[in-house]
Amino acid sequence: MLVSLDELNALDISKKLAIVEKDPKVIWKSLEEVFGFGFFNPTIEEEFGITPAFKEQITKQFNEELNKARYEAQSKVNKFATSIKNELEQFRKIIGRKNKELSLVLAESSTKFDLVVAEAKETLEM
Repeated sequence: MLVSLDELNALDISKKLAIVEKDPKVIWKSLEEVFGFGFFNPTIEEEFGITPAFKEQITKQFNEELNKARYEAQSKVNKFATSIKNELEQFRKIIGRKNKELSLVLAESSTKFDLVVAEAKETLEM
């Protein structure tokens, strides 16, 4: 016995559709063609809390925030690296000065030692 479409409700039509088509993408595309793009968005949002447009919006917003955070982090890393390079250069200069000071002290000590040795030899020769 055939039943006219007028006598079917949405559930009955959905059951018949499930017999004819198994691919959800095909079903979705067909429903959007019949009802129009975005027709189901309020229901989707009510059921799942997100619509395709909202997803796109928050994804864009997330990417913008992520890029901002990356830029800020990179700026901080660059400033820190520059600071470390400057400190290293200062330490190199300090170490260089200390090496010169040590060399002078060593030279003076060596000269004094040589004088003491020479005086000791003179004293012993007398």
